[in-house]
This record gives sequence, C-alpha cells and structure tokens, in this order.
Amino acid sequence: MAFGLQATLRTALCLVTGALLFCLPLPAGAEPEPAAEEALAGARRDFQKALALQTAGDWAGALALLKKVAEVRFKPQVRFNIALWEEHLGQLVAALGDYELAASDARAAGIALVETEALERIERLRQRIPQLRVERGEGAARASVTLDGVELGERALGRDMPVDPGTHEVRASVPGRPEFVEEVRLAEGQRAAVTIRIPAPVDTPTTPTKPEPEPGASGQRVMGYVTGSIGVAGLAAAGVFYALRYDALQDLDALCPTRKSCPPEGREIEQRGRQHTMYGNVALGVGIAGLVTTAVLWLTDRPTQETAAPGSPDPAGRLVLGHEAAPLGATWVSSF
Repeated sequence: MAFGLQATLRTALCLVTGALLFCLPLPAGAEPEPAAEEALAGARRDFQKALALQTAGDWAGALALLKKVAEVRFKPQVRFNIALWEEHLGQLVAALGDYELAASDARAAGIALVETEALERIERLRQRIPQLRVERGEGAARASVTLDGVELGERALGRDMPVDPGTHEVRASVPGRPEFVEEVRLAEGQRAAVTIRIPAPVDTPTTPTKPEPEPGASGQRVMGYVTGSIGVAGLAAAGVFYALRYDALQDLDALCPTRKSCPPEGREIEQRGRQHTMYGNVALGVGIAGLVTTAVLWLTDRPTQETAAPGSPDPAGRLVLGHEAAPLGATWVSSF
C-alpha cells in the first residue's frame, strides 16, 4: 500500500512541477550503461532548461528542448507536457493529437492521473479548435486543392477539418483557367466554409478574314480560267477519240472493204468506232461550251472597287447589257 501511494505521489509531482526526474524511473534491478546514463543525464539537464524557458515565457524554445528529451526517453508524462506546451503556442490540432496519445499511453502503463488529466484537456480543447470545410463548386470538379500549401485529398473535401486559429489560405487550380485563391481567418471555436468556384475560360472571338483577290483579277475572271481549262481539255479529249475512231475505220476497211459479209471481228471494230465517235462528240461539245463560257465571263467582267485601282482606265472592250445606247439589248463598249 505504501509503495502504491508513493508511486501516485511521484506521478502527481511530475505533473505539477514537471520534474522529469520523477517521471523516468528505472526498472527494478536495472543499471544503466555508461552511454545510456550519460544520455539520460543530458535529457534531465535539457528538461530543466525547458522549465526555465517556460518560466521566462519562451514556450517555443521549451517545446524544442522537450522534443529533444523525448528522443531519449518517451513516457506518457513527456507526451502530456509536449501537448501542454503546444496548446500554449496555439498549435491546438497538434496538441489534441498528443493529448490523445498521452491518454492512450498512460492507460496502457497504468498511470491513471496522466490519463485523467489528458482526457479532461481533450474535452476542453475540442471546443476551442476551429473547423474549416472546403467544398468543390462550379468549374472545380477536377481542380487540385491545397490548404496552406498542403494538397487535400478527396476524403478531406466536403467535411469539417480541425485547423489552428489564425489565417488560412485555400488555393485551387485547373490547367488553362484562372487560379482560385481565398484567405479565411478563424478564431477559436469558429466554423467556416469555402466553396471553390473556377470560371470557364473566355474564348476571344476571332473575325474571319476575307481572302483578298489577286490584283487585277476578279472572281468572275478566275472562273473564266477554270472554264477555259475545261474547254481546252475537252477539245484535246475529242481529238484523241477522233483519232481512235479513224484507226478503227482503217482496221475495218482492211478487214471488210465492201462492208458486206464481214466476219465477227468486223462487228467489234465497227462497235468500237461508234463508241469513239460518241465520246469524241461529247468531249467536243464540252470543249466548245467551256471556251464559250470563258469568253462570256471575260467579256462581261468589269473591275470592282476592291480590285480596280483608283484612276485605272476601263478595259479595252467589254460586253454591256442594257447600255444607254441600247436599253433593251446589248452593245460592245471599247476605249483606246
């Protein structure tokens, strides 16, 4: 009974005064090795310095030394003190996690006083920690989201996240679109939500450019070049077919001069000759039509304001419909 009371008093003294010497008991019958004893002595000195910094108000310096002490020997009491100093520094989220670990470790080690104190602080701390919710809005379905420079996964979005009091920055980006940036300042116990909205890219309307005609050439004259080419090709094809027709007639004359009692080969030659004649007539008609169309297009073409240079003379001649000299007919106008 006396031993249990003594252990309880030592634990209470550890929590009240922070005396790590009482929080690091050695197992019964165990003697530390020289290196381990030296490390333990250094940890005790660092802990005393941390207490001095805490008394002077330097919680950050004290926390750094205490984490160094924890590298030598990590006990539930040490974890509790780390959480306590993180809480004083405003690192409420980290403090909450360390309080929960301290309570769990103390429960496993049978240190009821540390567990009870940690659980009480956890309940009070939960009410103080701000909550921030980041949600996807219009245009942000595929956006990459960060909170204070740390990328958020899908499981973190759309739900309350514990954050420390102060200003936090939410960023979201989609390639090719303006970046979303919003800062939110939270006090203790406050809740806030940020909805990410990224506007769609603005398409700059482009005015279609009208192709400029070649100097001195209108669309009508260009069409004349096309029909003229067709006419020349038609006449050339007609010449080829007529030459083939002539060859067929020569073969037929050699095979059947009188055109009577001709052998079967003569009928094939005669049929071939008729086909060449038909194709030649069609090609000749196309050629003549193309050349006539070209002549009409060229003769009726007159420069427009876009293609005619200022002060340029009229062409040498052109066909004019409804001219003042012949209102109901056509006349040829020329200049020299």
